[in-house]
Amino acid sequence: MNRIAIPYTRVSTKRQADEGDSLEVQQNMISAYCAARGWTVHPKLYSDEGRSGRTTHRRPGLQSAIDHACRERGLLIVSSLSRLARSVRDACQIYERLHKEHADLVLVDLSVDTTTSIGKLVFSIMASVAEFESNQIGDRVRAAQAYAKDKFGHRRHGIQPPGYRIAVTGDREEVEAERIWLSQVLSAKQGRSYREALDNLNRQNIPTLKQLRNGESGDGSWSYSTLRRLVVSAYPSSPAS
Repeated sequence: MNRIAIPYTRVSTKRQADEGDSLEVQQNMISAYCAARGWTVHPKLYSDEGRSGRTTHRRPGLQSAIDHACRERGLLIVSSLSRLARSVRDACQIYERLHKEHADLVLVDLSVDTTTSIGKLVFSIMASVAEFESNQIGDRVRAAQAYAKDKFGHRRHGIQPPGYRIAVTGDREEVEAERIWLSQVLSAKQGRSYREALDNLNRQNIPTLKQLRNGESGDGSWSYSTLRRLVVSAYPSSPAS
């Protein structure tokens, strides 16, 4: 029986998209694997760009790929387990849903095919290993950040607070454009409710911090949670009204 293979790819960062395990590399791996086994690859490629593998939430490409595989009773095929999920719970939930709808999961780099009993066993083992490695990485990152904060007073890696960035020397430096932006956003909230401030920011197409750092213009993307996090970080005693 020639079952339809539904391809899914994911990258979490722009650098990853441009180098190494890019979407194109993942797609080529999937195509070659399916060709060797005589499987038909569906022409629709489902992808998530700039999405973390730590959760399956907010990954519309993955959800659509799973839905499609279930409808076709086909094979959800991914280049590697890390592209699919980083937790046992998420990986197993995906497999259980596929299995319930008589669909299956294929991981190219491990040659895992859950249409076979050995494939099911290997998948379960590797999902556990992936979660362990993800937790280990998280522990190391948190330890390094705590050390840097104790020694230098701030984190020397990762996302910095609004108005700051990490220089090539590893020191934190001010970003004037962001400090001006922050002042503008906080002024929009001052003396106003969150709803009023949100309406004002979205009406003026003021970019969010993420948009500002990506060089994008505002498009009305402000939400209550986004604005509140910013205000509370600037004024910890600010009420949530």
